[in-house]
Amino acid sequence: MSQPLDVLGGITAEQFLSEYWQKKPLLVRNAMPEIASLLEPNDVMELALEEHVTARLIKQKDRDPNQWSVKSSPLLKADFQKMPKLWTLLVQAVDHYSFDLSALWKKFPFIPQWRRDDIMVSYAP
Repeated sequence: MSQPLDVLGGITAEQFLSEYWQKKPLLVRNAMPEIASLLEPNDVMELALEEHVTARLIKQKDRDPNQWSVKSSPLLKADFQKMPKLWTLLVQAVDHYSFDLSALWKKFPFIPQWRRDDIMVSYAP
C-alpha cells in the first residue's frame, strides 16, 4: 500500500488512479509551491511569442464582462497591448523548454511515461 502524497492532497497514488485519473478533476491548492519561483511572468509571455509554441491568450471584453475572447498562437507582442483587467495566458508543453519544470514529473512516478502529455502553464495577474 502506498503512502499518502502531499502533491495529491494526501491521497495515495492508487486512490488517485482509481478514483480520479481520467474520471474527475482533483484540485490540490498549493500542491507544489516551488513552481512559482521556476518561471517569471515575462518568461511565460516570451515563450508564448515563440512561433513553434502553442499558446492561448484569453481576455475579458471591456464592454461586456460576461464575454471573453481567445487568441491562439502564434501570438504577437501587440496582442499584449491594452490588456483588460481580467486575462490569462495558457502555454502548452513548457516542460519541453524548462529543465526545472520537466523535473516536476519526478513527483508522479506512478503515471507511466507513455500516458504523460505535457505541463501547461497558466498565468493570470
